[in-house]
Amino acid sequence: MKISVIVTVYNLELYIKECIESIINQTYSDIEIIIINDGSEDLSEKICQEIAKTDNRVKYFYQKNGGSSSARNLGLEKATGDYVMFIDGDDYLYNNNVIEDLVKKLERCSDNNNILFYRMATYYNKSKKNINDPVLLNKEYDNCSNDILKKMAENGRLSISPCDKLVKLKFIKENKIYFDNKIKICEDMDWSFKLYLKNEKFSLTNQIVYVYRKQRKGSTSKKINEDKIKGMYYVIRKWFKYMYTNEYIKNIYMNYLAYQYTVLIALINKKNCSKSLKKEIYEISDIMNYDMNYKVKKVNKLYNIFGIKITVFILRVYMLVKNLGIYRMGCNGKTK
Repeated sequence: MKISVIVTVYNLELYIKECIESIINQTYSDIEIIIINDGSEDLSEKICQEIAKTDNRVKYFYQKNGGSSSARNLGLEKATGDYVMFIDGDDYLYNNNVIEDLVKKLERCSDNNNILFYRMATYYNKSKKNINDPVLLNKEYDNCSNDILKKMAENGRLSISPCDKLVKLKFIKENKIYFDNKIKICEDMDWSFKLYLKNEKFSLTNQIVYVYRKQRKGSTSKKINEDKIKGMYYVIRKWFKYMYTNEYIKNIYMNYLAYQYTVLIALINKKNCSKSLKKEIYEISDIMNYDMNYKVKKVNKLYNIFGIKITVFILRVYMLVKNLGIYRMGCNGKTK
């Protein structure tokens, strides 16, 4: 079984070597490492090219800067493996055995499992601490149904990152499940929603496979501007208005979108959201009626009592007190 590992790079000269070496050093050898340089302007290209010379499994490609969606789509185009996994170039694999362990898990599962979820840890650059994230369920699941998505959505942690799952490449290509190049914010959530619409069986390992780096130099993940607000609103609205044929999936999506909507309205203010955009965001406030998540249920009670404006004010105060930011959204925090 061949695993294609797609690595996207944009100005990551301080981190890309550690990332690629964490893949090269895997005990499982039947892999291809596809590096997509998305128009880097630092030494990333030189570092990647030098590494590619040392291992014939490494394939290096350069494109003009187009964002993570186009970079990942190019990686999918070049991939030839049975399964594909995505890694952002400033992140890395947890240890040298993780891909081998994932393959063993896949071999135990039935052939109709197109997606295998795994867990992440978060590395904080400033404190040099590594913290395990309870994003996914802390259990092993084999050959399960959409119930696993429902369990994730209930706690507001539906898996929307492409970096916490192995996906069968044939399944992606046959169903044309690609990233939308026009979406620059929350492209991960949009892609994952398209992925789950086509899939019925999942497996999950509670093993930590991936380490996600936060607080890195040059990261803009906490800068909340109107483009980010507008981008998240666009994806939420898109899937809120989507014409679903599967009511079970619709309910899962709506409840997760409601959770993300409460985060969105807590972040808007006069500096990052125009009056016209705010009006559009408020027009879909009924999404909070999907309150399977206990946090959304609390916000929905405030909304029904006080209305949207006072609810937004209360949430904004709460976010300031808790010091939360856009990195809590269902978006790719690593913007360019």
